Amino acid sequence: MMNFFGFQFKAMYLPWVYVGLRLLMGGGILLILFGIGVGHLFYFLVDVIPNTHGVNFIKTPTFCIDFIQLITGISQPRTHFASGGAQANPMNRDRVFQTGHNWGRGRVLGTAD
Repeated sequence: MMNFFGFQFKAMYLPWVYVGLRLLMGGGILLILFGIGVGHLFYFLVDVIPNTHGVNFIKTPTFCIDFIQLITGISQPRTHFASGGAQANPMNRDRVFQTGHNWGRGRVLGTAD
C-alpha cells in the first residue's frame, strides 16, 4: 500500500496516479503513457517471456556485467547475468544481491548476553 497526498492505493497503481495528477495540473499525459507502455514491454521481454517460453530477447552486454562485478566485487557466473535478469527458476533470483558476507545470527531485541 502507498500513500500519496493522503490517498491510499496499491503500489501497482502508482503510474496511473501520476497520470491523474498530471491531468489535474493541466499537463499532457502522452509521455507518461508512453513510459508506462515501454515499462510493460520491458517487463514482458525480461521476465514473462523467458519464464514461460524460455526465449531471452534482451541480454545484458558483457562490458556492463564486468563493470558491475568490478564495482561491487560480486562474482557470479556469467550465464546468470547474461539471461537479461530472468531465470527459469525464480527461487534463484535473490542470488544476484548476495555479497558472500556471513554476518552471523545476531541477537534478539530485549535479550541479554
